[in-house]
Amino acid sequence: MAISDPLDAQSLAASLEPFAPVTVSIVAETGSTNRDLMAAGDPDATTRILVAEQQTAGRGRHER
Repeated sequence: MAISDPLDAQSLAASLEPFAPVTVSIVAETGSTNRDLMAAGDPDATTRILVAEQQTAGRGRHER
């Protein structure tokens, strides 16, 4: 599946702002976005979103 438009962290954060202020980060590839966020040990993790262009491990929503 090809991605036609690159992900834009500022646009994503702006579209979510009415619901809750968040910080969005985008990475090209990761094993697990959840694992990356937990490893960062950030106390504000509930206001952070990590998006990956490609996820190579982790369960994602498909395996639940």
